[in-house]
Amino acid sequence: MTQDKIFIECSNLLHGFKNLLNKALTVYEWPLSTTHFKVMLFIEKMQPCTSLAVTAKLKRDKAQVARLIQDLLKSGFIQKTPNPTDKRSQLLELTDVGHHTFQEVNQAKQVMLDRLFEGITTKEQDVLLAHLMSVSERLESQEYLQCTPKSCK
Repeated sequence: MTQDKIFIECSNLLHGFKNLLNKALTVYEWPLSTTHFKVMLFIEKMQPCTSLAVTAKLKRDKAQVARLIQDLLKSGFIQKTPNPTDKRSQLLELTDVGHHTFQEVNQAKQVMLDRLFEGITTKEQDVLLAHLMSVSERLESQEYLQCTPKSCK
């Protein structure tokens, strides 16, 4: 069945991307996980941002994101600053060390991605992205999680 093959390929792809990023992290002797890198990626893209914004982007629970942020704070890769528009929250941003380290690892990741997508046109990549986003949105809609195999017929 085609859907079974898609499921297997998506699982393999996810595992492959994680391994690819782990290799990039190993090159720079990164002391943290790929999830820590994703947190830094979101902070870098949305900088400055709140931990709540990172939680929403990462799609993880608040406690897990709080632990990841705490690790990055201890490592000196990010810092907190007062939020001028909301005194109840703090803004997260990369430190100079965090920005430099992020750039190195991100560059290594990009080289690997460029090699991976070699021969696949930008248009084909855009089509792939659109389909992946569509499936991802369905997964996030929760309706697929509220049924059992018997009740979803």
